[in-house]
Amino acid sequence: MDNYDKVLELFNDLPDGEKVQANNQFCENANYPDDQIYSNDEEFFEMFYSQVNPMQAIKDAHHGSYDYNDDWVQFNGMGNLDSSNDPEEMMDVKLIVEDIIECPEDYDYIDLDFLEDEEE
Repeated sequence: MDNYDKVLELFNDLPDGEKVQANNQFCENANYPDDQIYSNDEEFFEMFYSQVNPMQAIKDAHHGSYDYNDDWVQFNGMGNLDSSNDPEEMMDVKLIVEDIIECPEDYDYIDLDFLEDEEE
């Protein structure tokens, strides 16, 4: 099994919260802030909508693919809200796995010791 497959297996075994953490780290590394994923909770709405008219949040939810009952939320390419209970639907796993291999120090909550062993 090559490094990509090993890291993919580790990624697939992560709990959803850590997958989201990996996605957001990748977004930071790749300068893709619009692709970050957030918990679909009051804190998200306070962070992004506390300084705007409440109707803006309703509009963004209406024009996106948003469900109040979903666990995860992100802005789509149009600035509207998309949500899902499966965060993998909202991320590019292939690019995240490649970033984990390139920047393992940014993902210290994943056991990537085998990558260091191969570098030696």
